[in-house]
Amino acid sequence: MHSTRPLSVHQRSCCRIISTTQPVRIPVILTNRGKGSHVLLSFEEFAEYEEFRHNRYLMQKIEEAESDPDTRLIDHDQLWSKIDEKYGL
Repeated sequence: MHSTRPLSVHQRSCCRIISTTQPVRIPVILTNRGKGSHVLLSFEEFAEYEEFRHNRYLMQKIEEAESDPDTRLIDHDQLWSKIDEKYGL
């Protein structure tokens, strides 16, 4: 049976690990029985990673659209004109 303990029980260890890794921006890899299970990142690192993933997703969708022969590309001004016509913005 597994025991459950609050993270505060490990507060000193956690603070020491965070203070050691934070200045050099090193992620902390948590393991379970010797296998990686989680990664601890600073909030800033996580935000940067999420932005990277979002940008990668957008680039993938743009590449898919550009390679589709049925895609019609229009410039920025044309797009906003069409939006204004339809929604009156």
